[in-house]
Amino acid sequence: MMPLLLAATTLLTVPGVRTFDFADPKGTNTVTIAVDAPIEPVTGIAGGITGSASFDPAHPEKTTGEIRVAVESIQFGNPGYANSVKGYALEGKKFPTLTCKLKKIVSGKEVEKGRFKGTVAVDFTVKGITKALTIPLDVRYLPGLSKERDGRTEGDLMVVKTRFAIKRSDFDVAPGLSPLLAPDTVEIGVSLVGIAPKNPTPKAPEPKPKTEPVAERMAFHKVPAATVVRLKNFEVASVEHYGTATAKTLFPAGAQGRPIAALVALRLVQEGRLALDTDINTYLKSWKVPENAFTQQQPVTLRHLLSGTSGFTWEKYLGYPAGAALPTLEQVLRGEAPALTPPTTVHFLPGSKFGNSAEELLVLQKLVEDVTGQPWQTVVASVFGPEIRSRYEAFPQGEIIAVGHDEDGKPWPGGGRAYPELAASGLWADPAEFAFAFGEILKIASGKSRFLDAKYAEFFTELKPGTQKSAFGMEDFGGRAILFRGGNAKGYYCQCWADPKTGDGLVVFTSRDLCWKFANELRDAWLASSPPRPRPAGE
Repeated sequence: MMPLLLAATTLLTVPGVRTFDFADPKGTNTVTIAVDAPIEPVTGIAGGITGSASFDPAHPEKTTGEIRVAVESIQFGNPGYANSVKGYALEGKKFPTLTCKLKKIVSGKEVEKGRFKGTVAVDFTVKGITKALTIPLDVRYLPGLSKERDGRTEGDLMVVKTRFAIKRSDFDVAPGLSPLLAPDTVEIGVSLVGIAPKNPTPKAPEPKPKTEPVAERMAFHKVPAATVVRLKNFEVASVEHYGTATAKTLFPAGAQGRPIAALVALRLVQEGRLALDTDINTYLKSWKVPENAFTQQQPVTLRHLLSGTSGFTWEKYLGYPAGAALPTLEQVLRGEAPALTPPTTVHFLPGSKFGNSAEELLVLQKLVEDVTGQPWQTVVASVFGPEIRSRYEAFPQGEIIAVGHDEDGKPWPGGGRAYPELAASGLWADPAEFAFAFGEILKIASGKSRFLDAKYAEFFTELKPGTQKSAFGMEDFGGRAILFRGGNAKGYYCQCWADPKTGDGLVVFTSRDLCWKFANELRDAWLASSPPRPRPAGE
């Protein structure tokens, strides 16, 4: 959507190829997203912009350029709205970038000295869907003024502004959402500065990070504590503690607790206390799924909750700072103070598509508690045994817990945030216990799990690469199908992977926010050292 500046370069007489970089070191480049809803007009802003454009005045038809916007950088005044946009609407984990690539310069003229207006044809991509657009531009070319802006860089500037509209429906963005909350037309605003240094210095290639030893990579990535557990043939093979972590340290699992929650609910199905395809409102008591046009067509069932197709869309609970009043389960579901999230409701037809929200785990918790008449943690302990150290708690007291850290490795205020939304975000895990449960879940398909019969494997391991259910997703690594699930409570990060055929796997818990690069290094080293092999006899 942004390489509009390229049209202007056809009118310039700059000698040689000029390359403009849009990764602005001052951080002022922005894209705005305005949704003029009748009952809730909102405007968001994205700052995670990268890309470049190159132009040769001798061959203007060869002008090239691409601009990228990180979905994760999109922000709105309401954090919950931002999470819904990044998660449900744009599916940011699956499609992390919005891109725009120049196709053709349509028109352009100089309206005053150094200022140009015109139009360009671009390929605009959202959620993997590409549409051809023709959009306007307003460009100012400012030769030699780069140093005036940053005090350091000799070179030229190009300032680009534009406004245009797109259709949500063209990109499958939040289909089925009421037009009262989100009309089909979305207004995009762009304000960019590109820098073309007079004497650009080639960037030195980044050294390829090592994957071992773990402690060295932790220092590189500023990870204060980590526990790494390896599975071999479906069993825990090793447990390694690094930094400040010990055998007694608990870590928050965040969304990585999804398979545990699914296992607990399916135990009730196996015992005949819940049915997979019954309207869950027949079980729920003090709170029920609010009825609307979607639930009238198709009520929500436990199967929907476990397959990630329930119609609930709130992607992630953000936690509460230390000392804050914490809401009850029903206050969160109803959107009542002190809850910071809106009421839980269905936003698309249950069973119609994959959505994978945090809300469905909270509804699952309410369902289990109403059917059993017991708190969630009590039900979990009845499945795994009362001696387990892992627990569902907003913020554990009297336990050795890892202190959360930000991306610079600095301690998070209060050590972390409290998550009263237990089944969705409140699992504090002993990594070895989590890995044991992970191995037992992988055994379900063979009928050898101590927890569930083989017929329930459809909710865990029966996936194709590139697909997900509530418990796990599956990715292709060099022709090898690997299960995965990750979690990110504020100040922490964790991931688990496994080959469901061999039972080999890796579980990583850390005490640093968003340290996925560190976790991926361990994953890549594990994949290299654990090649595919025939499934053990009898499996």
